[in-house]
Amino acid sequence: MPKLDSSMKAVTTANNYRFTATRLQDLGASEYTLVTIITDVSTSVQSYRGQLEACIKAVLGSCRLSPRSDNLMLRLCAFNNKLNELHGFKELRLIADDDYNGIIKVGGCTALYEASFEGIDATAGYGKMLISRGFSANAIVFVITDGASFETEEVKVQAERLHLFGVRVFGIGVGRYLQKEKYQEELLNIASDPDSEHFFTIEAFDDLRTIEDTIVQRTCREPPPSK
Repeated sequence: MPKLDSSMKAVTTANNYRFTATRLQDLGASEYTLVTIITDVSTSVQSYRGQLEACIKAVLGSCRLSPRSDNLMLRLCAFNNKLNELHGFKELRLIADDDYNGIIKVGGCTALYEASFEGIDATAGYGKMLISRGFSANAIVFVITDGASFETEEVKVQAERLHLFGVRVFGIGVGRYLQKEKYQEELLNIASDPDSEHFFTIEAFDDLRTIEDTIVQRTCREPPPSK
């Protein structure tokens, strides 16, 4: 179960997934972009979990470069056999890089589709809450993984519903396996279209900095749509 503090509210989506988010009465702006990072922490990332933290911080840094950084809220999730919320949706200005030091705990298999579905569902759910209360909102999700899923075909079929949420999803494939087309297919299925704008592969987490400018241009500079 997600951890709560006094500024956060527990929410359950229509698909019965739980997440936490800043209470609407505590928000100071009238429009927000929701950013969710969903990162792989399965056993295969053990040897470079430090780089994985650096990868997350690089996405965070890209969002800070946005002229709309005061209107960004971020949620961080990690997945192996299941999705775990590391922190719920909170304003970017309240997050420090040091908050992520030592945050990655490695182990388990890669439930890529289920984790992506749950994370995107929560992002869309909070966006709908904001809009229903008079805010303007849009949403962006980053899915970071170094390998293929172990899941069944039934789960993969369910994951085809991902794009029905209307959330823009970016897939970041890291490591030698994701340089091969046969391992790219699953992450391509999760990322939004067109692939050329929403799918990246890099050989090491450190190389994420080479695509920071592209991430900023394609994501955080876009204002939320009108209500």
